[in-house]
Amino acid sequence: MKKFFIIFILFLSCITTGCNKQKPLILLNKEPVTTHNYRNIQKTFSPNQRIYYAFLNPKGFKDSVIRIQVMKKDDKVPFLAYSVAWANDIYIDRAKNYHLGFLTLPSGGYYIMRVFYLKNLDKPLAMTDFWIK
Repeated sequence: MKKFFIIFILFLSCITTGCNKQKPLILLNKEPVTTHNYRNIQKTFSPNQRIYYAFLNPKGFKDSVIRIQVMKKDDKVPFLAYSVAWANDIYIDRAKNYHLGFLTLPSGGYYIMRVFYLKNLDKPLAMTDFWIK
């Protein structure tokens, strides 16, 4: 009975403290992201294919400009070497808590997409990774 009580208390504390965080996230898809297909997250794309993204920020935006940056990992270097493959500064509507868009990348490889506030380029709001094969 004592073990059951301890497990119940741990479970209750996990639910009330850890699961209520609303973090920003990036969704990637081969089709424009809508309310009907937002669960179909894609991680692999073809070269020169449109990569549709949705950046969702449940808490809303503090600033009116964000930077979306895509970094490519260089496979020819034995250690971590990244280069900027695509970047865009976007004025957003602060009344909305999302931004939709697309991009195309011509070459294959491993990529990381990051979103920042333009005033704070040290800490990304959200990150995701994907492959172009």
